[in-house]
Amino acid sequence: YLAARDATDADRLREGVILAVLITHPAVLPQFEAELETLDLSGDYAVLRTLLLRHGLEGDISDLREKIAGEAGDALEKLFSLSHVRITPSLRNPGDLEQAAACVAGELAKLQARRGAEREIAEAMEDFQGLADEGLTWRLGQAAEARNRAERSRIDESPDMGEDRGALSNFLQNLIDREVWVKKKG
Repeated sequence: YLAARDATDADRLREGVILAVLITHPAVLPQFEAELETLDLSGDYAVLRTLLLRHGLEGDISDLREKIAGEAGDALEKLFSLSHVRITPSLRNPGDLEQAAACVAGELAKLQARRGAEREIAEAMEDFQGLADEGLTWRLGQAAEARNRAERSRIDESPDMGEDRGALSNFLQNLIDREVWVKKKG
């Protein structure tokens, strides 16, 4: 039960990030339209997805967030108030469409891999009559490996792992300029 709840909670976090990034970066929406349409969402997230697809694909996306807010009630405000959404690097860098697209692709891949592994395990459990054969073991191994690859992909593929390179560079330059390694005479 706890593992299922953790997976559901993790999925909900990923879904929120996907929606928030697409609402903030509607220019990348067309490349994820098919995945978004088939994504299994419920409650407020399903409503937000419907509004995002309706208004985000109309052409004029300049005031997309306002259009959605007008129809979504407090669902949009709730989404953007979530701490995991607020700290998403793609939302802190609203002009970086490449980062936004990579974020959405990564989160979708993780969702699809976890849900695919879950379906594979459920099917395997149905097929499981007595001893497991090599085919069943192989299927479960492949599902687990796909899920693990999707989980690792975001870290492995991201050169900066979401850090603010400019702030880090400025901080390091400040340390150099002040020669912090030199003992000051008091």
